[in-house]
Amino acid sequence: MIILPERNAPRGRVLLPMRRSEWQKPSEKIGLYTERDRRLWALTARAHDGAMIWRGRFEDREDADAFLWAIATGSLQYERKLWRLPTPIWPGLPDGLIYEFVTYDVLSNTAVTTYNVPADFNSSSNTVHAIGGGGGGGAVRSNAGSNRAASGGSGAAYAAKTNVSMTPNGTKSYQIGTGGAAHIFSATDNQAGNNGADTTLDTTVVVAKAGLGGTTAAAGADANGPAGGSAASSTGDVKNDGGRGGNATGSGYCASGGGGAGGPSAAGSQGADNATANSGGDGGAGAGGVGGIAGAGSTTTATDGGNGTDITGSGVGSGGGGGGAGRNSAPNVGGDGGNYGGGGGGACGSSVGDISSGAGRQGVLVVAYTPLAGGLLIGRNNYVTQMLLRSAA
Repeated sequence: MIILPERNAPRGRVLLPMRRSEWQKPSEKIGLYTERDRRLWALTARAHDGAMIWRGRFEDREDADAFLWAIATGSLQYERKLWRLPTPIWPGLPDGLIYEFVTYDVLSNTAVTTYNVPADFNSSSNTVHAIGGGGGGGAVRSNAGSNRAASGGSGAAYAAKTNVSMTPNGTKSYQIGTGGAAHIFSATDNQAGNNGADTTLDTTVVVAKAGLGGTTAAAGADANGPAGGSAASSTGDVKNDGGRGGNATGSGYCASGGGGAGGPSAAGSQGADNATANSGGDGGAGAGGVGGIAGAGSTTTATDGGNGTDITGSGVGSGGGGGGAGRNSAPNVGGDGGNYGGGGGGACGSSVGDISSGAGRQGVLVVAYTPLAGGLLIGRNNYVTQMLLRSAA
């Protein structure tokens, strides 16, 4: 493709023109957490043997276009104002590299159900990634002298499909799975965790199954953690299970952690089994250790699971499971799952008002696609660089 400057414009463009209102989306607060749909642009520089030299992300499409144009024309080395645009900071790029450019739509607002397909969407080169909502942890308040157990919720499944057909400037229905809510007690109670919800694109094109709520058990019985979100029941070309919630043995106010969400490369790790009285077990890592880290268990307040970044280039991924909190001294608070799809930790205690299980974390959809404009870029002054615009796996 030969790039020519636009009429009355100071510089040429690589990408198709798009109004700012089409790609810039406002933040919205969803429950306790602020979530917003957002569009990112990732640029990867590789040597001809495939080795990655550098990767940067832009959150402003006009900045991304300016940076691409400067590379294509060989002027980047002279434009200091562009050097600090991407994240991480540009380290200086030698000649002869191959550049891969991908657009990422990160959809995480659970209140929105219609996807406005971008004008430059490419049905022949895209990958849609999905993670379901994680299950919430179980929680028990024990009567004096009774031994109870509560398990963490399970992590959600991951599913992905390549080359999904969508019409540019059209719409597609979708659902971002909510996470299972936490249980907060103000009286004697014994409640299983809440299930998460599935994340879907058009209900059947891509489906990532949710994690399940944690279990509870009566005096002396075991609370076995629920199975993770099922890859077998999900829909996609690549599918991985979420991690199960940990098992909690009925040895006395014992809780286990939540499972991690599945990811592109592996299933989520299970929450740690726990057989120690008056304690909480650790959660499981997202995507078998590649995603968010596991939350740590505690006798009081457990830690949340870590957020994932394993969907390459998008900055998001499979969340870790929250840690469990077992009775020793109040409060007894299970950790929430990590973004996205991590299961919440279980909680056991005896003090009214001081017990809370961990919440499962919501799911996410990531639409990664090659912009319709792409190919070999030939700039001015006979400067030639190879720019491969292709979707990430």
